[in-house]
Amino acid sequence: MIAPSTLPLINWRLTVRDWDGTFRHERSASHATAAQQVNIPADGLEASHNGYGDCLELTFQAIWPTLGAKGRDLLELDTQDTAGVWTRRWAGVVVKSGNAMVSWGHTNFKAAGLKKRCGEVRVPVDLAEGDVGAQARQAIQAVLDSGQLGQAILLDPALIPDVGVPLGKVEAKNRTLTAVLDYLSAQGGQAWGVNEHRFLFWRPLTTGTGDVLSLTETVTTPGRAVTATFEDADAEALVTRVLFNVGAWDDGTPITHEVQTEHEARYGVAWKEVPLDPSVPSWATVPFTLNLLRVAQPTAAQLALLTDRLTADASGTRAGWDAYTTSPGQETWVELVTQAPMQRLVIDAVWDVDQAQQAGCKLEIRVPGSALVQNAFGRYNGATGKATLQEMVETRGEPLPAGTAFRFYIPENTLLNLAELRPEVLDTGLLAQLATYHLILPSRDPASVRVPWPVTPRPTLSLRRLLGDVYEAPVEVVRLMIKLGEPGVSVVQTGQRESAESAATRFLARRALDEATLTAIRAAKAGP
Repeated sequence: MIAPSTLPLINWRLTVRDWDGTFRHERSASHATAAQQVNIPADGLEASHNGYGDCLELTFQAIWPTLGAKGRDLLELDTQDTAGVWTRRWAGVVVKSGNAMVSWGHTNFKAAGLKKRCGEVRVPVDLAEGDVGAQARQAIQAVLDSGQLGQAILLDPALIPDVGVPLGKVEAKNRTLTAVLDYLSAQGGQAWGVNEHRFLFWRPLTTGTGDVLSLTETVTTPGRAVTATFEDADAEALVTRVLFNVGAWDDGTPITHEVQTEHEARYGVAWKEVPLDPSVPSWATVPFTLNLLRVAQPTAAQLALLTDRLTADASGTRAGWDAYTTSPGQETWVELVTQAPMQRLVIDAVWDVDQAQQAGCKLEIRVPGSALVQNAFGRYNGATGKATLQEMVETRGEPLPAGTAFRFYIPENTLLNLAELRPEVLDTGLLAQLATYHLILPSRDPASVRVPWPVTPRPTLSLRRLLGDVYEAPVEVVRLMIKLGEPGVSVVQTGQRESAESAATRFLARRALDEATLTAIRAAKAGP
């Protein structure tokens, strides 16, 4: 976090690093060696953060040869006050670097926060069951170990603590790091980012002690007062209801889910359709029981194999529960009975049988209240001596009720391996949470508060006005204007619905109306 100070600044320093964090050189506003000075106009630099401390953007002008920063280099900004104290202000990646051919004038530079890089690299592993904090650390460490970021971004486990929210295995492999962290942070109620020291962090979305930026509006010497400018509210765009397009059934019929919100009572109905990224774990496993006839009871570990979304272990060997008879020479069966409504059942079953027994490799489906019994049969392969049933049983309409039974018959003296037997239903709770990313509501009392010193970013602003009342609002952006001879001027923006972090208090949503695609649980921060 930025340490507040009212002392004037006498120097600033830009550290230039290669894409992987390797140090290249430093350039300062003032330096004993002329070659280490960079020519930047007197209007200085502007660095911005969101209310949680995530670096957003750095903009300035410079004569290119004096800085020598190219596209995708890393930049770190430090300032020095009259007490000689250096303070790190910002870190990120160069996205606009002027032009090396222009040596006679200033060109524009722009750097984005390092969260942008998180959206450009992929997690190489699935995440083990555990606290979402542990899963986030596993994902980050796996990316760092893969070398995709070099040492551009750093991990301090203390900055990604456990939050007391357990989660099952997460299929994170080949998903972007941003997608995975957005999903985990939403599950854990966290806001995440990359701070000015290049460390990934997360913080609780709900604000508490120490999360409020408290200011008092003042009237003092012009330019040295805390002043607020209240702007017109904007209701041009509106979204109060979200229709998720989850995918399609095998016959092509769309799978959709509609989320209504309480805001419709105030503003009316305004739709937005959102194609859901396949990486979103939008299907929840339905609880079930097993009824067994002449079959040994599975252990807890064997039972877990039925819903772990894996059909093979790390060595490629087929994984699953081997259901075998306890009374050789007699027919047996395994029956799954759902304990809640379900919409689909993932089946991966293999029988070891003789060809003469293949007709006995059968699945019966019984629905409460219906006399109809549906059957499916394993497909026999004479070369392997196995019958397989790898299907997705789909309702394509109303869910099947609790008590629906799926009975797998096992011919005598044979073995049934069940690698997956997973009843599922759309996770409507998760989709309701996701919908908050996409709501666009009229802005509420937007304001810009000018503070004549650097402030520490906080999620919430509390401003005591000259009239005596208190204005409180979520902080979206804190912009720091850096000029030599001044402490630095902060502009705290709140209520700006379309600004860079306007939806940060709604689980980090940073997407305008026409940006409809989720990446994992993100409502998509495309980068500053």
